[in-house]
Amino acid sequence: MIERSNEGREGRLLGYSIVGRPYPSPLVPFFWTVFFFEFAVRFTGCAEGSSNVILHGSLADLNFVKYYLKDDIVVAVANAGQYPVAIQFLELFKRKIQITREDVEKNTTDDWMAWLNQ
Repeated sequence: MIERSNEGREGRLLGYSIVGRPYPSPLVPFFWTVFFFEFAVRFTGCAEGSSNVILHGSLADLNFVKYYLKDDIVVAVANAGQYPVAIQFLELFKRKIQITREDVEKNTTDDWMAWLNQ
């Protein structure tokens, strides 16, 4: 199953384009899918040009967070497992809150809600 939650957003974007107005909020790529109704993968951001990756968790156990960095700043996140880290980063990216390599290395829980509540 591939979710297409961006369809409504794309329609609104088209409407703004037709009337020549800028879109009111930043556009951040987001994708998620569920395999066999058991295993979900979420991805947000743009990994193009990223030079480093930090992996927390286990790819083999399908429970991980993968941080893509460019110039020591997180530019994309992929995750699988129960905790939806990519969804938190969707909001961090929209708010233009930069997370650094040091922040990722210090945050052993992969919970970024405190950053959103600042």
